[in-house]
Amino acid sequence: MDVVKERKAFRILVILYPQSPLFANSDINTIRQQTVARLNAIEADARTLFLATWPHRTIAVFDLCNKNYNFAQAHQPEDIPVAAIHFQTNDKIKIGMLPGLKACEINNDVARYHQLHGYAVLPMVEDHRNGNVPTYMNLRNMGSTAEYA
Repeated sequence: MDVVKERKAFRILVILYPQSPLFANSDINTIRQQTVARLNAIEADARTLFLATWPHRTIAVFDLCNKNYNFAQAHQPEDIPVAAIHFQTNDKIKIGMLPGLKACEINNDVARYHQLHGYAVLPMVEDHRNGNVPTYMNLRNMGSTAEYA
């Protein structure tokens, strides 16, 4: 991928399917390491943003080479290209850049997750398995953000 070779900023959406060996534990560090390795990128350039687990999917989001990422303003959608990596099985892995509208949707979702999770440290984690329903107690628009402005 050219964006990796050129070390341009982009977001990575990772989708794990139940047949993927990464799915069983859904460990965010292992997912990041495998994602970076698949892209032939530098792990130090990766920032872990989000992990959500469901009974039949796990989704993770990372930024790569995004020097403009601003945690305090991350609840505002960022216009950044998005690549998707589908870890379907051990041997079946699909990688590609998302078209504009889909990338915009992912960027809006990431901003919404920042809003919902407040100013908690990264990564934002949601577990929807076993009937769990995430609760959001510290929305960004619920309290003072003066220290982050």
